[in-house]
Amino acid sequence: MPNNIALNERQIRILVLPHWYQTWWAKMLLTLAIVLWFFGFFRFQMKRQLEKQESIRLRDLDNLKMRLYTNITHEFRTPLTVIMGMSDNILGHEQEHGLIRRNARNLLRLINQLLDLSKLDSGTLKMDAVQGDIIAYLQYLTESFYSMASDKKVNLNFKADRSSLVILQIKVRDEDGRLHKALELLRSTDLQISEIAYDVGFSDPSYFTRMFRQEFGKAPGEVR
Repeated sequence: MPNNIALNERQIRILVLPHWYQTWWAKMLLTLAIVLWFFGFFRFQMKRQLEKQESIRLRDLDNLKMRLYTNITHEFRTPLTVIMGMSDNILGHEQEHGLIRRNARNLLRLINQLLDLSKLDSGTLKMDAVQGDIIAYLQYLTESFYSMASDKKVNLNFKADRSSLVILQIKVRDEDGRLHKALELLRSTDLQISEIAYDVGFSDPSYFTRMFRQEFGKAPGEVR
């Protein structure tokens, strides 16, 4: 009987395949993915670090350029002040004297606006709606070309149907600093009020007077 049982035995070989994630190629792909992730993360961190360093470098460079720009602009004020002072000593030639004085004031106003760029960068300047005379401004622009027109034998004139035309314009302002600067000039110099208004950066003396009164409770002429 046992012999008959032995003769009826059968052998079956069963091959159990591993799960896909247990295969050698899956493990290799997983290892490669991890290596690529670390490599990408490292490059991302390096890029962020380089961008941060570049941002700091550009900011420092901008600050350096702004300081240099401000210093140079300040240096323009000294010779311009000398020109304005010497123009007062010119006798006769009233038209030329007035032209020099008017353009010197406008140049000084432009220099003050250039100095405001540093304040604009720091966010201390504010927007302000002010009234300005466009006729006077157009007259100033025309007078800027008088000497060129004279050299070319051209008769250049500006005529308007009205003496003034007030319009609303948007400007940046920094009244507090300018008005206190104007107060010091009123107390320490004998400059005219309009000259002080131009010197501290106001293009309209009447607007300067109004803002000065609001700040100090007195008109500029009452301070002296």
